[in-house]
Amino acid sequence: MEKNDLNNTKDLKDNKNYLLLFFEAIACVCIIFIHCNFPGDFGIAINGFARFGVPLFFIISGFFMIKPGMSYVELRRKLKKRSIRISFLLIFSFIIYFSIGAISSCMGSEQKTFLDFLIETFNWKKIILLFACNDPLTHVINWFMIAMLFGYLIIYIFPNFFIQNKYFPIVLS
Repeated sequence: MEKNDLNNTKDLKDNKNYLLLFFEAIACVCIIFIHCNFPGDFGIAINGFARFGVPLFFIISGFFMIKPGMSYVELRRKLKKRSIRISFLLIFSFIIYFSIGAISSCMGSEQKTFLDFLIETFNWKKIILLFACNDPLTHVINWFMIAMLFGYLIIYIFPNFFIQNKYFPIVLS
């Protein structure tokens, strides 16, 4: 590699939007604060304020996904790769949370049968709510991964809206 190639590589690495990365870090901290139980009115205020972290994180992640000059094929390839990775995480977390829910429901204070637990978990109302309102079947943190998959599906179906107009992903978020 020539010296000029090394300088160009260094320039590409330094070409980051540090302000957006800073806001992404703020969004991550806010998401953590949502899950902390601070006492009293202070806790209510922090929890309410921190709720902006999730949409902000989605917006910034969408902004970083599409690069200038990216083609439909590149975007769809990137979406497939990310969707597969998130789907594996979603399936793994669903299995873990489903198992914990089944054990606590069947052996805990409710003393349900496993069949009753299955019927309660996989009914038509919950399946419709999953797809219509992103309400996960296990009622835990899986909603974030499901929302990301829904977002990836929208981008995959309508890539021209996202590639031709850099501000459309922000508006959609």
